[in-house]
Amino acid sequence: IAALQSARRILGQSQNLHKEVYLLSDFSGSAWPEKLPEIELLPDDVRLFLLPSDSDARRNLGITDARITSRLITPGRPVELLIEVFNSGHDAAEDRIVSVYLGGRRVAQTRANVPSGRRQEYRLKFVPEDPGSQAGYVRIEDPDDFAGDDRRDFVLRVPPHLRVALVGSAGSARALTALALNPAADPEAFVQVTRYTPTEFETADWGSTDAVFIVDAGEFGIGFSNRIREFVEAGKGVL
Repeated sequence: IAALQSARRILGQSQNLHKEVYLLSDFSGSAWPEKLPEIELLPDDVRLFLLPSDSDARRNLGITDARITSRLITPGRPVELLIEVFNSGHDAAEDRIVSVYLGGRRVAQTRANVPSGRRQEYRLKFVPEDPGSQAGYVRIEDPDDFAGDDRRDFVLRVPPHLRVALVGSAGSARALTALALNPAADPEAFVQVTRYTPTEFETADWGSTDAVFIVDAGEFGIGFSNRIREFVEAGKGVL
């Protein structure tokens, strides 16, 4: 009881949206008082998981990671999701169904086969139909002895446009590259191209830029290399 009360105090100071308590116990009668306190042990927004500590063999397969690995994400094109599954049970997990859901709809599925004590990665692909931020999750469909690790959430952000900075001297090379990226020069096309000279681009705001094409450009200033490195490390692209 004292441990649960301590957990309640700690969670009361937390700003996290998801609050969970895991109780590991043999659940013997001696571990609990004859009468529980009148105040509730945990608030309604806290999820409580009970983990018996007996020595019986247990069956548990959990999802330890789920992340988008695709760099270029566009509506109507496949996106790759990397899933890591860990078998903490005593026996091998065979043909366990793992599904991917996006916006409440199942979009991909595989079967997991993981030996006891081992981790296994799976790469699944699915196609987002609409732009915007979308909530998704991966779930192990078959129930086992511990359901707390059977699901992993992720967020997929599908941009409505790909904003490309085309940097180079004004001339045929830059003009032809812009034409290749957006042949119809359509202002509503997925690829939106903005042309810069090297000097203009060095002083521009890169916040809304997704990718940079450097074409027939002259020399850049001293600070450009550090800035472009940070741009790439943030997950953006440079050609």
